Amino acid sequence: MKKFVMHWSEMGLRWGMTRATAEVFGLLLVSPRPLDAEEISAMLGTGRSTISTSIRELQHWGLIRSEKVAGRRKAYFRCLEDPRQMIRNVLTFRIGRELDPVLEILRECIAQAQSGGATERSLQPRFARLLDPLEDLVDKLEVVARMPNSSASSKHRRTR
Repeated sequence: MKKFVMHWSEMGLRWGMTRATAEVFGLLLVSPRPLDAEEISAMLGTGRSTISTSIRELQHWGLIRSEKVAGRRKAYFRCLEDPRQMIRNVLTFRIGRELDPVLEILRECIAQAQSGGATERSLQPRFARLLDPLEDLVDKLEVVARMPNSSASSKHRRTR
């Protein structure tokens, strides 16, 4: 479990999560039962405030959910059951956080270049060359993010 959590934290860093958030995510992924914040803190050796922040972040990403356990007052947390839904949530979150702002800026630059002087107008094709492939990429990622789960679909595995 420890090896997986550590590896998952490295991957989470590449997704734009903090190491602590990715560790909480990794732990909840492999936990056979929901865990409360104190258990997570003890298992990871991380302070409660860091765990609380990580839990809020994972909820914001739509990767974990809170649930009540009968007879207990604490909130318990577990990952989404569907790995494909988790991947879709990560894609959607990253599109909104990383790509959408770039597209917005490029569109603003194109509009300003069109209404500017000769130098500004000469920049418009450069901005458009950047915008077009990024829009295509976002369109393709959004298609993937909307794909339903299908047990009937063909599954291709990468081999090494």
